[in-house]
Amino acid sequence: MPNWTDTPTPRRGPRPLPIMRTPVGKPLVATITTDRMSCCPTHFWGGRTTPCEKPDCDACNHGSPSREHAYLGIYFIDQQASAILELPDGAAEQLALLAKNLPTLRGARIRVTRTKLSRNARVCVELAPPAINPPPLPTPPQLREILAIIWKLPQAAITEEKADMRQNTIRLDAIIMAKRNGKPTPSATPNVQP
Repeated sequence: MPNWTDTPTPRRGPRPLPIMRTPVGKPLVATITTDRMSCCPTHFWGGRTTPCEKPDCDACNHGSPSREHAYLGIYFIDQQASAILELPDGAAEQLALLAKNLPTLRGARIRVTRTKLSRNARVCVELAPPAINPPPLPTPPQLREILAIIWKLPQAAITEEKADMRQNTIRLDAIIMAKRNGKPTPSATPNVQP
């Protein structure tokens, strides 16, 4: 006999989100929902993007070149839809320069375009700071956990990422609070204790 309810069962783990790349021929405009980028060296290996897992990386061992990609949580307010934006290394560097004076990327508007009508053309980034009274945004996605699942990494890797993220988040919170209070900022290097 089916077990009917009036509400869906809460999902365990992160909600899956589509990974979007900069489209050809039209801009992608969205609001960033994450505080910062998550960057990772990757390979195009086996017909898809996979993380570089040095020192024991099959793609590296077979001579596949690596390239860094950055990932951001984004939200399309008009469609009320969330996604993950993948940026190539050059676009990630542009974004880092544009955002260097912002305490967080969350709430900023991003516009990405390709310089030519080719899916591998260079990506250009424009960034508008968060609005003074921003619209409500969804909870930031657990980017690294979602990507670890997409990349089919072992569960241990996901747990390690969560621990690293907690340490980095605590440190980032201290940096943001210090900037807001006009105090000298502590080092961005997380103080991880064994």
